[in-house]
Amino acid sequence: MADRHPEGTSLIEHDAVPPGAASVPDIALMASPGPAGRVAFVAILVAVVGAWGGSGAFAGPATRFSADGTSAWHWNMAHALLWLVPGAAAVLSAFALLALVPSTRRDRGRVGTAAAGVAVVVCGARFVIGPVAWPALHPSTAVFTPASPLRALAYRAVYSLGPGSVLLALGGMVLAWGLRRRAPSPARPVSLVT
Repeated sequence: MADRHPEGTSLIEHDAVPPGAASVPDIALMASPGPAGRVAFVAILVAVVGAWGGSGAFAGPATRFSADGTSAWHWNMAHALLWLVPGAAAVLSAFALLALVPSTRRDRGRVGTAAAGVAVVVCGARFVIGPVAWPALHPSTAVFTPASPLRALAYRAVYSLGPGSVLLALGGMVLAWGLRRRAPSPARPVSLVT
């Protein structure tokens, strides 16, 4: 059996470099796991859900799914304030998160990440609470047309509860990542030479 070298390789393995050949140093890099990939993935999800929620009231009637009885791409105040504004704000927050990805790689940008998380949570809450609060603010107009209980549930789930709850969850995750103080963890060496 070969004697063991102090670094853990045998003398035969360690000294097996042919004469005249350049030896390759064993380089170890410190890999620190960061939230950059997760932030980028969640930002893309926020953009998709925000676009879905913001355009649902306009594009839904084209697929015969009109919650308020209007035609496709019909512009009114309820469509603008209940769906388009929070959807657009969610998409803008997603772009802000994507812009912060390089900072999160360097373990910076926590305040911006937390602020974007708060914005996404507010957008999600607006999707959920908006249709409930609209009749109180505008008593003469209803948000959803009268329908069977199952159809009314589908309207609420697709138009407001679905995108709102998903944005609330994603915004909460981003907010937690922004507020969390990362404890210094021992870096694990990654060898470039096998």
